[in-house]
Parts: sequence; C-alpha cells; structure tokens
Amino acid sequence: QQQLRMTDPARVERMRDQLDRFDRICRRVGIADYHLTVSYTPRIVSRFIARSLVMLFLALPLGLWGAINSLLPFVLTKHLAVALSNDRYQYDTAKICLGMGFFSGFWAVQSYLVYRWTDLNTALIYAAALLPATMLALYMRRERERILDNIRVFWLFSRENELREFLKEKRRELEKEIRHLVFAAIESEHAA
Repeated sequence: QQQLRMTDPARVERMRDQLDRFDRICRRVGIADYHLTVSYTPRIVSRFIARSLVMLFLALPLGLWGAINSLLPFVLTKHLAVALSNDRYQYDTAKICLGMGFFSGFWAVQSYLVYRWTDLNTALIYAAALLPATMLALYMRRERERILDNIRVFWLFSRENELREFLKEKRRELEKEIRHLVFAAIESEHAA
C-alpha cells in the first residue's frame, strides 16, 4: 500500500473509497461479509434449524438456570467494577477480582443453603453445576444474537435476492481491483 501510494495515490484512494462505500452498504442493511458466502441449501437450513432447536430446548433452560443462580453476583460485579475503576484496564481488573470474590461467595452460600434444605449429594451436584451453567448462560447470550442475526439475514435475502447478488458482484469487483493493485505494487517494487 505504501508503494502504491507513492506511485499511484489516486488509485489507492479510489480503492479505499470503494471499500468504504461497500462497508457502509453492508452495515446499513446489517450484512456481514460471511453472509454473502453462505449457500442456503436445504441441508444448511436443516442443520441451522436443528442446532437452533437444541439451543432452545436444551441449552436455554440450563443457561437460564445458570443466569438466575448468578444474577446477583453478576449485577454487583458489573456495577461495582464501574464505580471503582477510572479506565478500561482498571475496569477489567476490578471486574475479574470482584467477580472471583462475589461469585465464589454467593455460590458457596447458595450451595450451603441447598445442603441445609436437602442433603450433601444434592448440594455437591448443585455446586458442580453452577460454573458450567453460568458459562452456558454467557454463551447463550452471544448465540441468541447470532441465531437472530442469521434468521434476519436469511429472510432479507429470501425477499431481496437482487440485494445479495448486487453485493456479491460488488465484492467480486473489489477483489478484482485489489488483485490488480497487488500486482501493480509487486511490479513497481521489482522495477525499483
């Protein structure tokens, strides 16, 4: 890019403008680059539906259980870390330290209460399930966004097939121009 900026700055600037325009269009309609490469075959759609149903009926209930059992330490950790920190690095450190203390403490108390109301085996199973269920809750938060985003893009492309083809063609043109720029940079480097 530096080599081309010296030999053909206008071409590099045009390319940057084209990339920015393409990026703005994709962001405006909510499409990531990988969406353009997905082929919505019956097999892919079936796998997506099956995976989403497993997430909905198996992972979601376990994740909700983890979220409910960890809600109070999560909220306390989040708010106190903000209150105690001056910048991003202090926030991250405060969040880790507070989280370790709050989650450990709350989970210990909860496990003890389960032990008092039931028996030792139930309390041990409960305690052993807290961390994986909480991790699953965090994973499900991201997974929910991904599933909803993929459904939205699928419906957008099924209604607006021309949009997908337009964006794919624009991306091909950009890739072709980038290849030309790379070859021009290599040639100008060899000439120098």
